[in-house]
Amino acid sequence: MTIDTNKRIAKNTVMLYFRMILIILVTLYTSRVILNALGIEDYGLHNVVGGMVLMMSFLNNAMATSTQRFLNFEMGRGDIQKLNRVFSMSVNIHLIIAIVVFLLLETLGLWFVNSQLNIPPHRMEAVIWVFHFSAASLLITIAAVPYHASIIAHEKMTVFAYIGIAEALLKLLVAFLITRIEGDSLKVYALLLFGVTGIVQIMYYLYSRINFKESNYFFYWDTKLFKTLASFAGWSLFGSFSVVMKNQGVNVLLNIFFGPTVNAAKGISAQINGALSSFVQNFQTALKPQMIKSYAAGDIRYHLQLAFSGAKYSYFLLLFLSLPILLEMETILVFWLKNVPEFTTIFARLVVISALVDALSVTLVASIQATGKVKNYQIMIGSLFLVILPFSYLFFKLGFSPQSTYYVALVIFSIILVARLFLVKKQIDFAISDFLKFVFFKALIVTICSIFLPFLVIYYFEPGFLRFFIVVIASLVSTLFFTYFFGTEIEEKQKVKLIFHNKIKNIIK
Repeated sequence: MTIDTNKRIAKNTVMLYFRMILIILVTLYTSRVILNALGIEDYGLHNVVGGMVLMMSFLNNAMATSTQRFLNFEMGRGDIQKLNRVFSMSVNIHLIIAIVVFLLLETLGLWFVNSQLNIPPHRMEAVIWVFHFSAASLLITIAAVPYHASIIAHEKMTVFAYIGIAEALLKLLVAFLITRIEGDSLKVYALLLFGVTGIVQIMYYLYSRINFKESNYFFYWDTKLFKTLASFAGWSLFGSFSVVMKNQGVNVLLNIFFGPTVNAAKGISAQINGALSSFVQNFQTALKPQMIKSYAAGDIRYHLQLAFSGAKYSYFLLLFLSLPILLEMETILVFWLKNVPEFTTIFARLVVISALVDALSVTLVASIQATGKVKNYQIMIGSLFLVILPFSYLFFKLGFSPQSTYYVALVIFSIILVARLFLVKKQIDFAISDFLKFVFFKALIVTICSIFLPFLVIYYFEPGFLRFFIVVIASLVSTLFFTYFFGTEIEEKQKVKLIFHNKIKNIIK
């Protein structure tokens, strides 16, 4: 079982990373084109208004987590009939959520945009246009969540990767079209993105409907099952809401206190963070089904092995990518965007550091979800995320700079790392000292050692392309070297040596 599941996880991870790398490359290019086409002000307006609509997606995220968890759990138990019922109930619930969210957005949400946001009067019509199409996109996305969750639950990461690649290519087409279609670029951009969303969700629906028996929806209502799903999702709802408020709530505050130009800086830093963090998310996506199935089957030892290894290698993967970016952020932004909004460099650096801290414990979230006992976890972690918003407001009100909200977030992420450890220990008995030994201290040692060589390069070389190139090489080599010698266990080193030895033999033959 372990060998097969490890191979499946490895294969799925490779597919997800292939998807992610292509998406990152496309996103880097399209972001530059869109920023130039819209201008800094309109780009910031789209970020804050579209982001405000996404504030309602916490409902969607909570139910998506609930759907995937229960699908995987029933797969682990082998109950096909219950699996089909869980899926059908999930469709019913998502349709209800989609309608409620859409109505809330088109009433209270529309009022907020018109009366509370800092929007130049001459762009109000275009902003309302963006708001309506963003709301419609969210409606479609919520309705398709069960089909999306079914693909991940079945670990069909190849399909997930192909659809993600198709979405990236469609957005590349949007970037191409927006510079050639006459009219208000902000309106055209919103309309085209809505079209991309519709096409992508149809892809998820069709594949799931054709290939998975439980995805053959039939109207079914089970009040007991509804309460079970809603109970898990209800607490996940609070956690998702807090994360959304942390991200989009701060975005609104930045708009109110500093205007749409700062929103543009936040939007770009969020894209960098999203691109890097997708490494962790993809790794977790590949691990999560096996973590839930192993827990459902009672294999706690293997479950914890996946959680610890996942946390450690999530961090190393993120460090491998983010270290050269952190050190040469300003050069990268100028090369990428040319016209870099103020505060973008400091925003991007701080958000990447926060992502590194979060990566150390991100797989522990899957452990909590596997148990189904999420109440205490969501209350504690959700409350910590929500703290970021009032503290940010306080610092802004006192006249602090926009980046103060990122310093607040970094402190909160550090506290969350500790909180997750103790919360998971209450549900699944393990020694925290093992986590510190096999995950935290290894990550700390590898980070300190990896920084030394690229810092020397920065100290002795003047800023420019040559220094950038050497820093990137030095960072990548240092991270790989010290990860291998200080970050891996003896048996992991042996596996690496065996793979390397076999590759050499094949080349010689």
